[in-house]
Amino acid sequence: MKEIKSKFYVLIIFLPIILFLFLAESSAWLLGETIPHEKLAKRQKLDSHLLVFTQQPYYTLKLARYTEEKPEVVWIGTSRSMHARSAMFEPYHFYNACLTAWTFDQLTEYLKLTLSAHKPRVVIFSLDYFMFAPGWIISRKHQNDFHTNFSYDDHLKALGSFLRFSAKSPKETLGKLIHYFNNKKFTSTEQNQNLIGMPAIMEQLGVRYDGSFQLSSLEIRNSAKNITKNSFIASVPGAPSIDPKQIEALKRFAQLAKENNVVLVGIALPILKDGLDYLDNEKSYWDYSGVWRDFNKPEMRQLFKEHGIHFFDAQRVAYHDKTTFVEASHPSEKGILSTLLFLKKDPEFRNIFDKLDYASLEKEYQNTIEKKLSFEVYKDRF
Repeated sequence: MKEIKSKFYVLIIFLPIILFLFLAESSAWLLGETIPHEKLAKRQKLDSHLLVFTQQPYYTLKLARYTEEKPEVVWIGTSRSMHARSAMFEPYHFYNACLTAWTFDQLTEYLKLTLSAHKPRVVIFSLDYFMFAPGWIISRKHQNDFHTNFSYDDHLKALGSFLRFSAKSPKETLGKLIHYFNNKKFTSTEQNQNLIGMPAIMEQLGVRYDGSFQLSSLEIRNSAKNITKNSFIASVPGAPSIDPKQIEALKRFAQLAKENNVVLVGIALPILKDGLDYLDNEKSYWDYSGVWRDFNKPEMRQLFKEHGIHFFDAQRVAYHDKTTFVEASHPSEKGILSTLLFLKKDPEFRNIFDKLDYASLEKEYQNTIEKKLSFEVYKDRF
């Protein structure tokens, strides 16, 4: 009798826990948070209106989509290029694989992964002065790990993401689940896009079909307050000079591209005018802006050339126009568009991208002026 009672009490204790875990796992899967990125990439391949954003690493989603798309031109690297759109590069088959690598060593590792899946004709990467600062390397050290299998730890982190969102907004999470059971999908309220992953569903933002990143309407409305000199300086590290170790890391990255006959294009994207003025003139920051001055010396341009990097300097493109930026560190879609139109004047750039539809780019840019656009220039055009 005692044994039966003991089993009954154990059942009473553990049944709610088992039920809770079952509901958490089921809900997290329905919301997309614990679905491996390879599966989500296949869903997005079939639905160009699907936005994906989970707490899994960006690089696994981008790699899976890259493998499916097999683009002729790919842009890899930091978030600075997250608003480059495939429609800008027509008629080339383009994919934006940014938000994947932040340092030159990480670029090398990520390029290895992409080359193992498909060899593009051109690899573009954001080449910024602060990437040569030791502080940048330290701040991005946690992103050194590249693993493509969806591990048990990844599953637990994804499940934890669901639980954190649910604890923060239980009523909203329940409402989203009810909406799913009624409609068999999650959609955004403003653009009628399909959503997958907790951040995408709760905040209505994420990675588009072409790999670019769509911001939420709230982020867009709040962006202006972050387009300041202080925001820029706070977002990137300085240093007295270029770190020689990063020169060697860049050489290794360039050598990998050369060995695989890939055209390597480095672009220094626009920087806010107030930030540039500070870097150029602020004497109190002089010991930290040495890396900036070194980066812009002719010797660095020669080094890029010697190692097969086609470097294009767009740091001062439309830098006085705040609509060029999402916030101080990131060019908007209009900012990327301005960059491409500036680079069309360069014979070296036109030689690499001889088929690019520059007339269409110019037309789109004029449209941004007439309609006062900065974000969502191309919307769902891919």
